[in-house]
Amino acid sequence: MSTDVRPSPSPAQGGMNSSLPAFIERRTEGVFVDPSKFTVDSAFRLFVDRLFANRARFSKLDYHCFQRLLFSTDDAAGAATPNAVRLAQDIVAFPDQRQALYKNVRLVDGGVAAHYMFQPAFLEIVDPPAAVGQDAQTRLEPTELDVDEFIAAMWLKGVVFGIDTVAVAQSLFSAKPVLVTVASELKPTPPEDARLHEEFDGLHRDSSPLIHNGMADLRSQKNRFPQVRSQQRMLKKIAPKAGTCGFKVNGQMVNPALPKDIDLAPLSGQGTRVENTPDGEFVVALWDGFLVFTPGSGQVSVTEKIDNKSGISAKTTGNLKLTVDEFVERGEVQEGCSVEGRHMKFMAAVFGAVISQAGRIELMDNLSGGRAASPGGSITVHKRASNSRIEAPGGSVRIDHAENCVVVGRQVVIAHAVNCDIIADTLQITTAQACSVAAKTMDIGSTDERHHRPMVVSVLIPDAREIQHQTAVLDKKLAELRALVEARLAEIKRIESEPEFAKFLSIADLLRGGTVKFSPAQEQSFRVVQHKHAAAARLVEKLTADRKALLQTAVARQEEKRALHEQLVALSAGIRCKIGAINGETVVQQRLADRSSEAFAALDRIELARWLSAYAPPAARIQAGADGGVDWQTQT
Repeated sequence: MSTDVRPSPSPAQGGMNSSLPAFIERRTEGVFVDPSKFTVDSAFRLFVDRLFANRARFSKLDYHCFQRLLFSTDDAAGAATPNAVRLAQDIVAFPDQRQALYKNVRLVDGGVAAHYMFQPAFLEIVDPPAAVGQDAQTRLEPTELDVDEFIAAMWLKGVVFGIDTVAVAQSLFSAKPVLVTVASELKPTPPEDARLHEEFDGLHRDSSPLIHNGMADLRSQKNRFPQVRSQQRMLKKIAPKAGTCGFKVNGQMVNPALPKDIDLAPLSGQGTRVENTPDGEFVVALWDGFLVFTPGSGQVSVTEKIDNKSGISAKTTGNLKLTVDEFVERGEVQEGCSVEGRHMKFMAAVFGAVISQAGRIELMDNLSGGRAASPGGSITVHKRASNSRIEAPGGSVRIDHAENCVVVGRQVVIAHAVNCDIIADTLQITTAQACSVAAKTMDIGSTDERHHRPMVVSVLIPDAREIQHQTAVLDKKLAELRALVEARLAEIKRIESEPEFAKFLSIADLLRGGTVKFSPAQEQSFRVVQHKHAAAARLVEKLTADRKALLQTAVARQEEKRALHEQLVALSAGIRCKIGAINGETVVQQRLADRSSEAFAALDRIELARWLSAYAPPAARIQAGADGGVDWQTQT
């Protein structure tokens, strides 16, 4: 491709200077513009102003490219590019006679649009005089208008932007006058305000039924109380974006409105923080809790405690599974509904199930026909529990009044119990009527029968059978060891009682003690005697060593037996039963604790009642009758 620059139009052809700017190249393929050579942003517009003012124009102009270079109306506009762009076929003259063909244009509302009246065009032709002394004759000759001329003419009349070249081209050859909107403004594109993006799906309450394995659970809602985990990103700020400028047809720039920004700090409430990361700006939860949105301000907070007033029912909340610590319910928990959580407080009556994960359950009103469970936690019923199951294996239970209930716990305290089945490690009841109870340690104020049902009080005796078995095994081993020790001792005495060997041992003792001294001849004779009794001496030495080892083993077995006894004493420690007053038929008995409180909690009401109400053999009875009292404990 040739890069030769053609000379610009001569002054006679358009008054152009003899040279073009460095960013304009006239090649055989056309006129090219290199935006990377613009010295200032307005360089190309100044060039166009000078070109059109000097009665020149472009031919076969690429108007879209022309507008981009002037007004930067798209991504490629005005940007420096590695290659020049083709703008037109050529730069040619635009004489005054042709310029006169284009009439005035009307600007609407200061440049919103431009209206032009197209009509047939005529050139004035001057014919020379036919004879000397005659005047020259003029005539009008029809001519065609040109889009490139129209663009240049409109520029000189103030329309520099937004010409509709298609509409112009269609109107140039109109046989009758027609008013055409030849140019329209470009409105600025609106900005994108900053906005918030929700980073996870659980931010809002969703009361629709929970879907599990393709089935709708009408008793549970998808997200009744929105909850978050610590460090969960909840909201992300999407940064604002500025709009693009617009232009009126006279070239005046129209700036877009400024985008609105968002400050996350006022939106970050209790339990949250604003976190700036390379991924963006976020509102993040500081701890596990419930989401709370403040109406009006839009502030989001995370609280470890939620206070609900609507009650728990199929119509309001459905079944709840809470993953945070504190929950307060002021409405009733309806029959068939359940609440699972940790620390929970219920201000109204509970007819359903409340289940805690080793937390605290506090019922300020009645528990009726329901269930409260907190393995390893605590359960408190401040008023009345009836026809209910209260379970805290490994934990504690405290009830003001319990009737026809199953109660299981490590420590159970009840003011008044009627017709209840109760199992505990430590049990304290002020008044008990017609109950079946079992515990290791019991303190009951008074007992009574009711409707001919007696009280059955079972003191749980630890299962020491394994310890007793191990003790018996040790006793047998100790007896065997004692027999072996005695046998070794008897054999030693038998050997040492032989006269000659006894005399040898006596002399050897005197020599070791230094009581006697031998002459060389006597010493030689003693060596002969020593050699004679060497086998017997070695046998006595071996028997003595064996006896010592057996005695050490016996001491170790005796220590094991002592440790087992201490275990037995520890198991029996604190096993006692105290009843202040027996006012009705009451059976107090010992029962073997053959299962844990967790195992008792797993039994249904019928199985548990059958076990608790069963009578032990007469030998295990502590007391039976309708009066008196009990103060009994195990003997160790």
